[in-house]
Amino acid sequence: VAAALERSIQRHCLPRTAFEALIDAHVFDLYDDPMPTTADLEGHAGDTSSALIRLASLILADGSDPGPADAAGHGGVAHAVTGLLRAFPRHAARGQVCLPADMMERHGITREAVTAGKAEAGLKPLLAEMRGLARHHLRQMRAVQAAIPRQVVPAFLPLALCEGYLSRMEAPGYDPFRSRIERTPLAKLWVMWRGLGGEKQKRQQHD
Repeated sequence: VAAALERSIQRHCLPRTAFEALIDAHVFDLYDDPMPTTADLEGHAGDTSSALIRLASLILADGSDPGPADAAGHGGVAHAVTGLLRAFPRHAARGQVCLPADMMERHGITREAVTAGKAEAGLKPLLAEMRGLARHHLRQMRAVQAAIPRQVVPAFLPLALCEGYLSRMEAPGYDPFRSRIERTPLAKLWVMWRGLGGEKQKRQQHD
């Protein structure tokens, strides 16, 4: 695996610093402490999820302009926050809390309550704020979406799943400790295919 990665780095002139930051960022995932602040969460998402989108963009661009880095930056944060919300039941069950500590304090949520599966009064507003954070970054990504080169668009297709996941978390009966927000592999492909079709249509209108 390391040898294959090294060949890819050399072939596509990928920045090694991005891989170093990615590894360093994932050290945090070995521990159970909450992310200190919302800014720290965004930074962690930038070093992990955003970095992967940017690296994929560089590969797909094959030496040409991969488009604005802001697109990968905001898109990665949206994808990461959505993923954390989907993984909330699993994390809580194994004693992990991936919510920002400053947000938890503001809403009166304790780590002990989360890991015990107790739905304190402030939990729903906190999760709603997290969804708002994901949507904010989705909007920021869409603001520069037209500048993403055609050949790089596939790197962003997983983001087409985010809004659907976020909306299902707002449906009646949603239980953050028990509800599983999933799609079948076929459904994921369908949503991403539709997203690609919508992107082509937007570009045709723009052109």
